[in-house]
Amino acid sequence: FSNCNVLQVTEENLAGIQGLITDMSEGFNHCEGMEYVPAIAFADDGKAYGYGYLFAYCYNLKEVGSLSNMKPSFINSIFYNCYNLRHCPEFPNFDGSVLHNATVHNRVNNLFCNCYSLRTIPESFLSELYSSNLDDPMANSFVNCWCLDEIKGISPLQAPGFASSLKDCHR
Repeated sequence: FSNCNVLQVTEENLAGIQGLITDMSEGFNHCEGMEYVPAIAFADDGKAYGYGYLFAYCYNLKEVGSLSNMKPSFINSIFYNCYNLRHCPEFPNFDGSVLHNATVHNRVNNLFCNCYSLRTIPESFLSELYSSNLDDPMANSFVNCWCLDEIKGISPLQAPGFASSLKDCHR
């Protein structure tokens, strides 16, 4: 679906593929007209898949339903430049174990970079995602998140390297 400017995802057009979706790297990348994505259930087969840039450059995206059963091998820039996204979705059954064993730091960077309208992020998602084993944990993940009210699940003062990911958070 990458670069599909007029794509509007509905529950009806996801109905036949729920639970079967695997690697979605750049899946909705540059779908600039998309405003809403309903809940998506990814395959629950125990395998790790790529989800990098999944919704990157979806400038008008405002809301995303829950994203279930993700076991990412990388998740970098998943919501990069989603200027209008107000709330991060819930991630039921999220498994970050592959990310925690990663030796390459860019598997978990720029997650919400330039999400100017982002206000909330589920605590369970952050605590599962963060790993102090990474060289630069979640680098630039919240840069320019001007409306971010609160981050729960990680204490920037206790998490080595994490504080730098909060650059230019104005609130």
